[in-house]
Amino acid sequence: MQTLQRFCCLLYYWGITLAIHRDSPPFANHKDLYNTIDATLLGDVAWQSFSLEYSGEKPAGDCPLWMQQSYDVWFWDPHAIVRNMLANSDYTGEMDYTPYHEFQEKDKKHHYKDFMSGDWAWHQSDEIAQDPQTHGAAFIPIILGSNKTMVSVATGQNDYYPLYLLIGNVHNNVRHAHRHALALVGFMAIPKTSKKGMNDPTFRKFKKQMFHSSLSKIFTNLKPGMTTPEVMWCGDGHYCRVIYGLGPYIADYEEQVVLAGIIKNWCGRCLAFPTSLDDGGVSQSCEHTDALVDLPFTNDFPHANIYQLLAPDLLHQLIKGTFKDHLVEWCFPQGHRFSQWTGDDLKVLMKVYLSAIKGHTISVRLNISLPRQHSLVHYEILVRLFGTPNGLCSSITKSKHIKAVKKPWRRSSKHKALSQMLLTNQRLDKIAAARVDFQNHSNFANDDIDNNDNNHEEQQHKETNPFAMEADDYNDVEDDGVVDDEDIIADVKLARSARHYDCAFINIDDKQDGILSMDIVRIFCFLSFTFTNGHMYPCALIQWFPRIAEERDELTGMWMVAPSFNEDGSHDLLIIHIDSITCGTHLLPIFSTQFVPQGLQFHHSLDAYQGFYVNHFIDHHAFELVS
Repeated sequence: MQTLQRFCCLLYYWGITLAIHRDSPPFANHKDLYNTIDATLLGDVAWQSFSLEYSGEKPAGDCPLWMQQSYDVWFWDPHAIVRNMLANSDYTGEMDYTPYHEFQEKDKKHHYKDFMSGDWAWHQSDEIAQDPQTHGAAFIPIILGSNKTMVSVATGQNDYYPLYLLIGNVHNNVRHAHRHALALVGFMAIPKTSKKGMNDPTFRKFKKQMFHSSLSKIFTNLKPGMTTPEVMWCGDGHYCRVIYGLGPYIADYEEQVVLAGIIKNWCGRCLAFPTSLDDGGVSQSCEHTDALVDLPFTNDFPHANIYQLLAPDLLHQLIKGTFKDHLVEWCFPQGHRFSQWTGDDLKVLMKVYLSAIKGHTISVRLNISLPRQHSLVHYEILVRLFGTPNGLCSSITKSKHIKAVKKPWRRSSKHKALSQMLLTNQRLDKIAAARVDFQNHSNFANDDIDNNDNNHEEQQHKETNPFAMEADDYNDVEDDGVVDDEDIIADVKLARSARHYDCAFINIDDKQDGILSMDIVRIFCFLSFTFTNGHMYPCALIQWFPRIAEERDELTGMWMVAPSFNEDGSHDLLIIHIDSITCGTHLLPIFSTQFVPQGLQFHHSLDAYQGFYVNHFIDHHAFELVS
């Protein structure tokens, strides 16, 4: 309601400014705006639905309520969604129509990055090329993802089951940039029963059957295009023959259990026993599942095997599963006075974890038979098949929950909210499609009306600050923690009162590779001077941090450096040209077996410690430079 009031107020004041020009706003009121959006044909895909109900044998007498109910599944035609994605000119230059293999020039190692660089897309295209009917068609991998989410702890329906879709041709950076590369497909039904009935084998089987039947029904329209090529208009302005294929499925472990039709604590990719997962086992197969349980939905589509298509999940398997739930709780049982670990806390801790625990005696367990940890055994083959795991992480779908589920729910009246959420998502997709069309027809003076100011400021920052870095891919993942205004104010005050000197890589030898071509320095200030020729030279006053050894530390894999001093104990300073600075770097103190002294502030660490690790885990840029 507050949003409507603000919108009406904006129209009112807008009308006043236009009145002197004998003009009026484009919309009379919010209803006029909604009617205009609803009448827009761009990005218009109508919602469809079907109902499912239990058809098995019902007990005599008191029949459970879930056996009597009908369950509605709402969805958009995935064929129309894929057509709109392919035609989106916003992805021009950031979409691969053919698979490729990329090798590093210096050592000929296979370099995996985006999805189409993986072996799975390559093999699928080989099969397409061998069939005379499909030869020459571009392969379009259909990547799916689903994850339950809760919108409220109040009574009534407070959880939803959204289903998402993206195509593997789009680059990973586009998926993380929230440019509609991940699309909402529909809302799956959630059958419910009493707490006592949750463990009823009949109920659990019904849930799995309904899940797989729903997926099979939703993607029926794509099935013809998996064997017969279709001609599609693409965003680069050309027509293209395409062939579809079911790709990886993004899901956490609980959902992988349902997808693969396995028992909890088993692996979805191999037949290793739950009591000894580390011993490994042969790969799962559809034939094995056919003999035990009902068929998965992938059996209804050509060239699809759910056991090969379970995607790696960095968020739940590595960040939360392995790191937070085990390593952090193991080494920091009290959480260092953290009442709750947030996603940002964990991401920062991961980058400094090795150096923090080195030198401390920690018990070692050789056998950890847990599914999430065991899944890491399969990561090498999964990277080779699907490219880098960040392109298939459930953090993408969780981040989409905010826009597709949580915000539309908050805007609803909370009474029969789903129908209102469907309409909100339909309008948002139309606005997004219209925005791209307006840009193509030069209706906007700027490239990006929403982010132009922010992008301009960011570009200025990058031009003036040699230490500007790109944001982490996982910054937009929903976190459990809350940051309040007091924290922000405290940080601002600290930043104003404490001296903060950045460290950086500087280039010293173009003939060497990696860190051997660079030195580490601490920058005390930036300055400039004008020479006799009238040219101004921008410079920096630095202190050297030479390497302690010519090899990495054996345990952490990090290079080690130490500050350089003159014979009288003063800092070894030098003035260098700013062009020699490559980028910023992060130095971690070598703590050894000692704990951090009480009262030591982070901005004193470069003076308090005598040796430091060059932390190449801090971001992608540092990792590439040091490697």
